[in-house]
Amino acid sequence: MTPTELAAREKVKLQSLTRLLAELEAQGLLAREPHASDARQSVLSLTRVGLAQLKAVARSRESSLATAMAQHLSAEEIATLQAACALMDRVAAALGEDV
Repeated sequence: MTPTELAAREKVKLQSLTRLLAELEAQGLLAREPHASDARQSVLSLTRVGLAQLKAVARSRESSLATAMAQHLSAEEIATLQAACALMDRVAAALGEDV
């Protein structure tokens, strides 16, 4: 994905994203490769370190959420939330968004 494509997908200005991408690249979390057909563009990808960090953050957040749900919600309330999530996934799919 190019920086322009990422900005459009996330609905932010490219100028706003540029500094963040440079910081992620400097930290070794993001790599840029030349675009195959457009020398003005670059293609972004996560490095191994970036992917590992992303997965670790996602696992931590999922664990925190699961713990909070288990401590503060009944089994019935958890089931209701899970059903709502399935509905939200369907809405996102209808909009053509990845979930």
